[in-house]
Amino acid sequence: YAFRSQRGYNSQYPLKSNQEKYSITLNFASESGDGVIGVFSGHGENGQQCANFSQRVLPQQLAKFGAWNPNAWPLLNTNEFEQCCRRAFNGTNKMSHEENEVDDELSGTSAAIVCFHGGRMTVCNVGDCREQRYRPEGEVFAIPMTKDHTLLCQEELERIKKAGAEVELINQIEDTDLAFNSLNGVSSVEREESPLLLQIPGKPYTGTKFTRSIGNSMIEGIGVSSDPEVLSCDLSTNDDMLIIASNGVFEFLTNQEVIDICSASCNPLQASEDVTKAAYNKSIEHKNHCTDLTIIVCFLSSAYQPSYPEDIAVSTHSLAGMDTGR
Repeated sequence: YAFRSQRGYNSQYPLKSNQEKYSITLNFASESGDGVIGVFSGHGENGQQCANFSQRVLPQQLAKFGAWNPNAWPLLNTNEFEQCCRRAFNGTNKMSHEENEVDDELSGTSAAIVCFHGGRMTVCNVGDCREQRYRPEGEVFAIPMTKDHTLLCQEELERIKKAGAEVELINQIEDTDLAFNSLNGVSSVEREESPLLLQIPGKPYTGTKFTRSIGNSMIEGIGVSSDPEVLSCDLSTNDDMLIIASNGVFEFLTNQEVIDICSASCNPLQASEDVTKAAYNKSIEHKNHCTDLTIIVCFLSSAYQPSYPEDIAVSTHSLAGMDTGR
């Protein structure tokens, strides 16, 4: 596996921080063969706080609820482990609200994690980070394992309306500049494209484009939820590749294009670098700035041989805000 995370580029904010984090834990909860990997993408003014907190606390909550108990046998079944994942997400969300050093009233984070446990892969997601796998069946096809929790998803749109949220186009808000300072995770380009926005009725500066996230405590009452969508599947020798990435990676690259880039790479490190480079260049080409980019690439099949020994670890931190390693 390998990862890459780099802050975005915006000429108006050249020193902006990277609001995204990643987490990789092998032998999770002291269990050989178990592991948890994840990507966290903060949004709102304090999104970095929310992403940092969730990166640290969510794996701890998973270990608390899902760790192997020597007095309990057999291993947790699929339903039991999925319930542990839900409890971990919701527990992390509650702790975020209570943490004095995290202001999550109008900020939050998307979170996408994959847990390896008992020969299964369990995928959990809130927000708009994405997880997908590649299983070769004659041709290279991307298999999405998550959906974006935004108002562009009809199912989420209907759910959030039933919970009492107002749904507006951003250009319908009278003071757009003032609203932008308070809106969670809405870029200037998206404002120009008039995305849908949910908000508390009568409070036009409390909105977000996300229907699920960790944080955003002020708007939980209108349906914004930390309850993840969870999917489990058995691991097999046919599973060749797993990708977890923030939404910025997919802003101008399709799921299939990301898989094609990775499958053409000789190792996960090259794959992660090639994808972020392509995503960055596409974004600059289309809008002359780029959001933060984070990706984890896992080659699951022994068909892929890394180009250097397994016991060599590479990790670099550059002034350009990039974090790369394997």
